[in-house]
Amino acid sequence: RFGRKINILNGERHFKASGADIRTKRQVINTNRHKYSVSAMCKILSISRQTYYYPAKAFESEAVLE
Repeated sequence: RFGRKINILNGERHFKASGADIRTKRQVINTNRHKYSVSAMCKILSISRQTYYYPAKAFESEAVLE
């Protein structure tokens, strides 16, 4: 579903980080900030710290710009 991949190991389902989108990865980091360092989670989730701390700005439509 939605490009997410799940590994099954010893009968348990494990979330595969590389299959998640950026929003999901940010949610995982926010949820676990009190347990683990942001740097370590970014490395594990294959997301740069810059991407975590500075989310992309929404694009304005061209009609608004004219």
